Amino acid sequence: MLQPVFLIGGGEATELFPEVLGPFVRAASVRGDAQIAVLLVAEHEEDYSFYAEALQASGLPVSSFPVIISKERPLKAEELAQATGLFVGGGVTPHYQDLCCVGETLGVIQQAARQMPYLGFSAGAAIGPERALVGGWAIEREGKQVQVCFPGAGEGLKQLEARPGLGLIPFSVDVHASQWGTTNRMIHAVDTGLVTEGWAIDENTCVEVFRGGARVYGGGSVYRLRREAGALRLEVLAAGAVVKV
Repeated sequence: MLQPVFLIGGGEATELFPEVLGPFVRAASVRGDAQIAVLLVAEHEEDYSFYAEALQASGLPVSSFPVIISKERPLKAEELAQATGLFVGGGVTPHYQDLCCVGETLGVIQQAARQMPYLGFSAGAAIGPERALVGGWAIEREGKQVQVCFPGAGEGLKQLEARPGLGLIPFSVDVHASQWGTTNRMIHAVDTGLVTEGWAIDENTCVEVFRGGARVYGGGSVYRLRREAGALRLEVLAAGAVVKV
């Protein structure tokens, strides 16, 4: 990973956008004002105005333009030629995984992430890892189906499901952590071995992942889960925390 990766757990707290989005915009401003490509799947095209306004609310010089993809319209490298940062928005996580993490689009995003900062917002954060936890609200434990979060957070899936992601970061990600109760989903995903390490990110909270480490920004918490010496370890990271990855 040559460029930083930013992961936001969702949220609409405008007053926190300078803190949450500012680090990404600054990282994308190395050659002057940031020019951000906002990548959305077609069913969420109407969300572009929210992301454009959120970037403006960072308080830094920035402009943006939408890039819309679908099964019939994969991402082309030339669509990002003018960009200094790539922002992948939110929506239904399995749909984002299905369109972004395969074929031509996957290759273009991976190449772009070597050249410019990547920011994933909600679904865009969840698909960033090598192994993406895309949804679900139940998991099988000792032969029984166990509910681990409310069904509305399942993204249209019942069983917890991990799929190949973009491969930009080494740990799995869940979003809307405290707001949707998905920290508990990640606990079960790590405890059962569905994923090896998981970070559940609150809304209005950003994790910057750089070579060898990570830093937290924003108004919420990040819950880092991993197995050590046979036990499940939980770290609660607040704004300002810097840890090794």
